[in-house]
Amino acid sequence: MKEKMLLSFELFPPKTDKGMENLPGTIEHLCEYKPEYTSCTYGAGGTNVGKNMDVCKMIQAAGTIPVTHFTCIGNTADNS
Repeated sequence: MKEKMLLSFELFPPKTDKGMENLPGTIEHLCEYKPEYTSCTYGAGGTNVGKNMDVCKMIQAAGTIPVTHFTCIGNTADNS
């Protein structure tokens, strides 16, 4: 950090279909700032697990590195 300041963004998967439709444009706008990566986390209590991977694919398609937060909340050995 003494040599270079890094920038990253954190996103939460939108709760609505409209939010998911708007997200690629938002991600592209954020990429104009050249973040080192953009992370995506689950909603509170592990909600929106399925949308997490969709958002990470959008981040990658926009040209930056996706980083996902992994949580065990709401998961079992059977569905992990």
